[in-house]
Amino acid sequence: TNPYFTLPTTDIYGDTVEFYRLGAVVYNDATELQRLQRMDFYNIQKSPLTKSTESFPTYLFENEKLFVKPDSITSGVGVNFLRKPKDPKWGYSVGSVGQFIYDPTVYGANLINTGTGTLTSSITTNPADKNATISTGVTQSSTSGLGAGLTVTITTLGVNGSANVTNVDVIDAGTGYVSGDTVTFLGTSFGGGVGSDLVITLTAANFNGNSTYGSTQIELDVSEQTEFILRVLFYFGVIVKDPQVIQVAASQVQRNEINEKS
Repeated sequence: TNPYFTLPTTDIYGDTVEFYRLGAVVYNDATELQRLQRMDFYNIQKSPLTKSTESFPTYLFENEKLFVKPDSITSGVGVNFLRKPKDPKWGYSVGSVGQFIYDPTVYGANLINTGTGTLTSSITTNPADKNATISTGVTQSSTSGLGAGLTVTITTLGVNGSANVTNVDVIDAGTGYVSGDTVTFLGTSFGGGVGSDLVITLTAANFNGNSTYGSTQIELDVSEQTEFILRVLFYFGVIVKDPQVIQVAASQVQRNEINEKS
């Protein structure tokens, strides 16, 4: 049975990627494997003079798998590859009067939504014995899961001694949280340093993957950015029905195309 290797699903930084095109294949970071077509890959193994060795290894790339010769190579194979660009995403939240507010936070499906009031609706234990105040930089005292680093601003309103929490804004989303986790903030860390603890139970809607929060920038070469921006402006003009925007954008696109051909 020929040993084979599957395509990488992460890059050297540990980020999940979608494979696009194979580059160089290397054994033990030193020896580059030669790519062969199916017939050659198997035929050269029939002669001791031409068969693959660890000094001159070969591979066949089929069905998104790497078949490697000689069979003694069972590990130490690395590849250079091009990945597909990430799908762009412009995250946003909805403001107090219904306006869309851009969220520049780098998108992560398992990242807690950052911004104003993003955890308010997930309060499950709301103390009613606080002083009225705004407490910023409050960190969790405990959690039922493995998450760490969540930092919030907690607003309490009402009469001192009987105020309750009205807003929980996320400053730092931390890492490692999942839906269903409970997060507790010590009563002495907010609301004037008096009263009971605040408990929040995270739901799926609190994460980027199930909301409009978080952004992924368009991955374009510098040479493509001008044309892309002009075309965005062009279509934006169509949406707002502004003839002047349409005309200017269309003119610039045409001029840019002429310059590229000249």
